[in-house]
Amino acid sequence: MTLIPNAWRYTGVAVRGSAHVQSDEPCQDAWAARLVDGPAGLVLILAASDGAGSARRAEDGARTCVDRFVAELEQWLATDPNLAALDEAAARAVAGRIVETLRQQAAEAEASPRDFACTLLGAAVTEEVACFWQRGDGFILRDREDRYEPVISPDRGQYVNETGFITDADAVEALHFLRLDQRIDRLAVLTDGLEPVTIVARTGLGFERFFAPLFARLAQSEPGWREDLAQQLAGLLDDPRVNAKTGDDKTLLLAIRDGEQATEEESVGESEPPSSTSLGSDPATDPSP
Repeated sequence: MTLIPNAWRYTGVAVRGSAHVQSDEPCQDAWAARLVDGPAGLVLILAASDGAGSARRAEDGARTCVDRFVAELEQWLATDPNLAALDEAAARAVAGRIVETLRQQAAEAEASPRDFACTLLGAAVTEEVACFWQRGDGFILRDREDRYEPVISPDRGQYVNETGFITDADAVEALHFLRLDQRIDRLAVLTDGLEPVTIVARTGLGFERFFAPLFARLAQSEPGWREDLAQQLAGLLDDPRVNAKTGDDKTLLLAIRDGEQATEEESVGESEPPSSTSLGSDPATDPSP
């Protein structure tokens, strides 16, 4: 393993939910990731979106959402590589341009913006600044004091499985944005389809026995995008025991910086890919209170 100061190792995947497989529907999640090497150093951009199950063009909306988010951040970094000027007003303007793109897409399709309804989870992380966007459910988790803690609480509606969307009329005003002027070295971004197997209901924290082995394996890999681990993640998220707990589409993005060394307890070994059994417990049944 090569250790490079401030190097990111990152991977991710979206897996069609078992309910969509049975109904012959496409995966309605989408994600995007970019590592931008600019004059101020490396900047990691992550985005995920969950298309609304009731929206006719949900998968198209989700794809447009994450692609436009990444494009907006790449454009911003061209003139502000440290994110120094990215405050809440600017962050809402970014969201507004995503909304406008989705509305234009709907108009061109002679459809309603509701037909492209989707959530937004977004992150941009430099060496000293981390900025986060969220509209709707899902989670962006950071490692803080050995806990996997949400940076923003997910939007919850009045009813079960109800949430907000970036296509809503009040989406820009309702958007959650958080800027942290501090270094963050571990991130996980996940859509709500993974909540039953990754989030402890009582605390709202990430399930340590799910995430620790995955981060340990990622830390042992070479810098950059890890396609090999993405393929292994796909197998994990499509495990029958996971599908027994959630039939929804599932997206997971993982990123770790500086090649942090796993502890002996965390290490899963180079010859053993991530799997249900390598997590130390059944991931489908054990994010318990």
